Order: sequence, then C-alpha cells, then structure tokens
Amino acid sequence: MKTTAKYAWAAAMTALTLLLFGYDFGLDPNLAQVMPYVRRLADPSLYPGDVFLDSFSSFPSLYPAAAAWLGAHAPLETLHFAAYLASRFLFLVLVFGLAETLTGSRRAAFAAVLLAALAAQTSVLTPLGEDPLLKTSFFQSTLAGLAVTASLLLFLRKKYVPAFLALGVALFVNGLLALFLAALYAAALPGAPDRRAMLRGWAALGLAALPWLGWLLTLHNAFGGPGPDYAALLKAWYPGHYFPSGWDAGKWLRIAAFVPLNLLLIYGGAAGAPEERQVRAFLKAFYALWAAALVFGELLPLPRLVNLQFFRSDAVFCLLGVIFAADFLRARFESREPGGWALAGLLLLSFMETGPAIYPLCALALLLTWLRGPGWAFRAAAAAGAAACAWQALQLPAVSPEHKKYAVALLFFGVAALAGKSYKAVFRPALAAALALAAVLLPYLPLAGYRASSGLSNAGEENRNWIKAQNWARENTPPSAVFLVPPDTSGFRVFSLRPTAGEWLDGGAMHWAPGFERGWAGRMSDLRAWDPAGAGAGYSSLTEADLAALGRKYGASYAARRRAAPLSFPPVYSNKDFTLYALPAAQPSNKAF
Repeated sequence: MKTTAKYAWAAAMTALTLLLFGYDFGLDPNLAQVMPYVRRLADPSLYPGDVFLDSFSSFPSLYPAAAAWLGAHAPLETLHFAAYLASRFLFLVLVFGLAETLTGSRRAAFAAVLLAALAAQTSVLTPLGEDPLLKTSFFQSTLAGLAVTASLLLFLRKKYVPAFLALGVALFVNGLLALFLAALYAAALPGAPDRRAMLRGWAALGLAALPWLGWLLTLHNAFGGPGPDYAALLKAWYPGHYFPSGWDAGKWLRIAAFVPLNLLLIYGGAAGAPEERQVRAFLKAFYALWAAALVFGELLPLPRLVNLQFFRSDAVFCLLGVIFAADFLRARFESREPGGWALAGLLLLSFMETGPAIYPLCALALLLTWLRGPGWAFRAAAAAGAAACAWQALQLPAVSPEHKKYAVALLFFGVAALAGKSYKAVFRPALAAALALAAVLLPYLPLAGYRASSGLSNAGEENRNWIKAQNWARENTPPSAVFLVPPDTSGFRVFSLRPTAGEWLDGGAMHWAPGFERGWAGRMSDLRAWDPAGAGAGYSSLTEADLAALGRKYGASYAARRRAAPLSFPPVYSNKDFTLYALPAAQPSNKAF
C-alpha cells in the first residue's frame, strides 16, 4: 500500500507538472539543436550542404544515434513524448527516495515530490546555470539528469559501485552532469568512514570512463579548434551559462533570492541528519565549481574550461534545495503556527516563480527572521514584504497572472504580520496546508487551462505559425532547397527537414565543435543578426537586393520573412506571422556554406 501511494503520487504530480510547465518538442532550443542530427542519421539525404550538420562529427553524446534507431520503429514525436512522461515520473520517484533518505520522513518525501513538480528550479530555470536536471522536453540532458539523480540516491544509500556506474552511463549521454556529480563525490571522499567502499565505486567509474575516453578520442572536429575570438563570440551568443558580466538585472535578482534561500534550507535541514557530512561536503564542492566558473569565465577564459559550464552544477544544488525545502514546509504545516503556515505558503509560491519577481527576496528576509530573529523582526519583515507586494501589484494589470501572484503573496505576508511567530491556531494544520496550496495554485489556473486545451504545448501563436511554414516547406519543396530564415527564430530544420543558411541558435555548436564559431559569425553578419536592434529587426531590414545576393551566396531558393516586413518577391506561402518567398534563381550548391 505504501509503495502504491508513492507511485500514484508521482504519477499525479507528473500530470500537474505538464499542466503547469507544458511540453516542447521542436521548439525547445536544446531539441532544435540535436533533432537535425537525429533526422540526418535516419535519412542521410536530408540537409545537404548544411554546415551545422557537419558539427555532428564531434557531438559527445550517443543520444542522437539511439533516437534515430528508435525512430525507425515509431514516430519521433510520439517517442519523445512517451520518454518525457516516463522520465518525469521516474525523476519524481527518485526524488521521493532522496527525500526519505536525507530527511528520514515519509511525509517530507511526499512533500518533496509535490515541490519538485511545482518548482521552477527543477523544471524550467535554475538561478546560476539556468538548466535544471529536467526541462520541458526530452533530449540527452534529460536522460543524463535521470542517471545523475539515480546515482545521487545510490551514493547516499552507500551503494557506491552502482552509484558510480550510473555516472558512467551519464558520461555517454551528457558528460557535464556526470563530471559535476563526480566533483561532489570527490569532496565527500576525505574523512569518509566507509572510504574503502567508496574507492571501489571510484574504481568502477574508472572502468566505465575508459571506453568513454576512447570514444571521445575517435570524435573528429571538422572545424579544427577554437579561434582567438572564441570566448567573445560565446559571450555574444549567450552569456547565461558562463559569463556573470553578461547577466541582466533579472538574473541577479533571482540569484540574490534563490541561492541564499536554498543554502539556508539545505544547511538547516541537514543539521543533525545522518547525511550531514556528505551534504556539507557537496556544498563545498559547489562553491569550488562556481569559483572556477567565475575565474575561467571572466579572468582566464580558456575555451576548454569555459565549455565545462561549471555554473550548471547548480542543477544538483537546486535539487537538494527542493528536498530540504519540502522538509521545512512539512514541519511548518505540522505545527499550529499561522505565521509558519504563511511563510511556508510564500516559499512554495516563490519556488514556482520563473520570472524576476521581488516577493521571493522578501520571503528570504522573512525566512531569516523566522530562523534567527525575534518576533518583532518577523512581523516587521512581513509588513515590509506586504508593502512591497502591494506596491508591485499596483504597477501590474489587475487581470494578469503576475498581479494575482503578488496578491497571493500579499495575503501570506499579511497573515504573517498579524500572527507573528508565536500565535497558535485552533484549527487543523492539514486544512491550512490545503488552503495554502490552493492559494498558491490559483494564479496558475488560467495557464493550466490553456495547457489542457492546447495539447500541453508551450508554443505561442507565432511559434505555431512558424511550424506551419515549416510543414509547407517539407511538403512542397525538394530536400535540397535551402532557406534563408530570420536568425532569431529557431528549429526550422526540425519540421521542414530543409537546410538553412544559418540560425542564431546554431552558435551552440561551438561547444562541441570549437572553430564552428568563425563561419557562424560570418553568416550571422550576412543575416544582420548583430544589429543593435536585435537579430530579428536586423534580418527584417534586408532589402530584396540583399536577399537575392544572399540567395546566390548560399544557394538559397527561398526566404522566410515576418509579415511585418513584406517583400516584392513572389510569395509561395503565407500565414498570419510569416511569408515564404521564392528567391531569384540561385546557382546550385551542395556546399555553399
């Protein structure tokens, strides 16, 4: 019965995650990068002359080959959705086990599954590296995230050989996540009472790593290696994983709220627990990884070390934060303290936030006063949080989800200010927990309703019309037809099965094919993606003469254009957002770019 309840709860929370965060196939940027590899492996005639596909020869993952093999037996879209459902469910089952192991509480384990389903930092966005263990699509990092989570559970249960073998599996799928977890395990080794058993695990990892290293040596980088502008171009492409100097104010606000919030909950939850020594060692490893990320991102930007993306190790940090946060929520809702209930509701609401909101920072202040401050400080922090939320709510449209979130936060802060830390309620804590959860979910009901009615897709209207344009291209043009596309769009290859002259997203290939960035930067310059007004605006400023010249240069037969920037070329397809035009006859080219 207990096992049935665990699996039923994980299944229910999987459904809740889908309703809240949706599911992506072709429009997810990670999948949009890798899916052309899968398509080409299944059908080598696709994407002739597309230079992006040349980067596959050094792509360090077996995922595309496995997906292509499975795709011969079932549609890729169906396979990926089924795999995503299974991975979400298995992840939550593993979270249950981790929470039970770390906290010793079955109730905390149920709460951890709930919070892992609701929290943005396990589904959408982490504060530093930005990539959680599982996102809203299925690709190589999803598999690696599962392997890493399973490895962590086995390690904490002292099953070291299976734990390290799971890391060995992750190496072949996404080696970065495996390396991050190996750093945590290395930090836990000194002084470990079962050091010999742990060393046997390291030996198992060494045996698994040997074929991995041998396989890596067989991968050929068709682009030779990084150029002198590698770090600058990587930063210009996307600074989020590596370069703090390129982070915007919204990201810094999230860091200021969620890094200390997770730290407080982890340190507090681990104190006195059987696994406290390991957790503290893990935290030291995180500090070392993030310090290395700062040094090699800003001070000594060596391409190989920048590419290790150490900030992304916060995916595991955030998983630990969710587990210990769930135990804290359990303790608050098992008490009869309305002030604690309100704080728990605020933390739950904060963990769900995906944007740069101020109420998580106010919740952090409230948590600090709850843990270490006198009663008057708790009330003062609650009153200040209420005032901040009221002020922010006045700046937002009353019908917006953001306004509703601030209204709910204002309610929680108000209850905390009135109740303080010591007031005891007479009604049941279970009722308080149910009411708090209902209040937290209330702002998300319209979004959940939209997801339920739109097939769980995250695609907005423009993205849906972009897919329609791709479908037309697939059905009405030869496989060799090259397209010029707005560089700020992504994934044209996924549904059209046609080559493009280039997309901004292609820049990601410089991670596994250093040197790719040189030609990519030139193509983006041709498409005016470096325009200060933005890549889309720059492309829309190209004239008919410009596009005709680019068509000749890249052997392109068609150009996609937003409807807001029409051309005099003959249109072959049009919808509300995009028009496809036939370009003047271009010289045939199988390797024009």
